[in-house]
Amino acid sequence: MLSIGIVLTIILPALSLLAEVQSPGGDISPAVVVTVPSPSLGAEQLATILLPASYNQSNRRYPVLYLLHGGGQDHTAFATRSWFRALASRDMIVVTPRVGDTWYVNSAADPKARYEDFVAKDLVEFVDGRYRTVASREGRASPGFRWAPGVPCCSA
Repeated sequence: MLSIGIVLTIILPALSLLAEVQSPGGDISPAVVVTVPSPSLGAEQLATILLPASYNQSNRRYPVLYLLHGGGQDHTAFATRSWFRALASRDMIVVTPRVGDTWYVNSAADPKARYEDFVAKDLVEFVDGRYRTVASREGRASPGFRWAPGVPCCSA
């Protein structure tokens, strides 16, 4: 696992590897919103991607930080904040998926709501397939955040 201290990144808007879509949450530049195919959910999902400033000037592989938004937020929640843009100087890719208020789990009540599978399988495969990532467990991190007072979020 990556140290959370390695966290941060930037993306160059003219990246031809992505299917870019308009952000519903305001200005997220230099990040972009991409459409991610999800066999687990049977539908496409959105995610925000921030590439390191050095991405287009190198051939190296980068670790990936998966930031998971809290309830009531979406995939652009972090990207609209100034601290997120400041991640441009870090040598890592940052990904924030849109999953709504699902708590990132597979639903026991709705077999089609497989959001854990989307994040852990579909999203990781998409990012590893489109970008120069450190495509291993050691090349990925997801920090824990508190989603509600007294309720810690899990980290993987």
